[in-house]
Amino acid sequence: MDIKRSIKKLFSSLFSSTAALILGVFLFMSGFGQLGRIPQKGMVLIFDSLPMILGALAYKSIKKRKAGVVGNTRLRKAYELIMVAFILVVNVILPFINDLTKQEPLAFVIFPLWAMLAYLAEFATFAQLCVQKEEK
Repeated sequence: MDIKRSIKKLFSSLFSSTAALILGVFLFMSGFGQLGRIPQKGMVLIFDSLPMILGALAYKSIKKRKAGVVGNTRLRKAYELIMVAFILVVNVILPFINDLTKQEPLAFVIFPLWAMLAYLAEFATFAQLCVQKEEK
């Protein structure tokens, strides 16, 4: 019964990241659809979708590591780090150069910060869990 309950808890905890992933994919596809008609709006939708997709994937990965569903390997840690770094570089650092954050704060500030804060919060709880396991 414990295994069934833990699987149900894992899937219910991954629901929000799955919803963010699906929404991000839809935004990404609609951004490509807008590129032909309104290129600026299409690019904004694509930039909106990237932190949602990458953040959801990184969040799902660390949740699965925390639950013990997947291994705590260097490759998985690198995968998560690359996704979070990509969010940081593409959506937080580069737009300041082009001054896009004033035009589209949702795409270039709020979504990337939301994705990174969710990942970092989960990372902090995972790190605490690892420290507690080492102490025992």
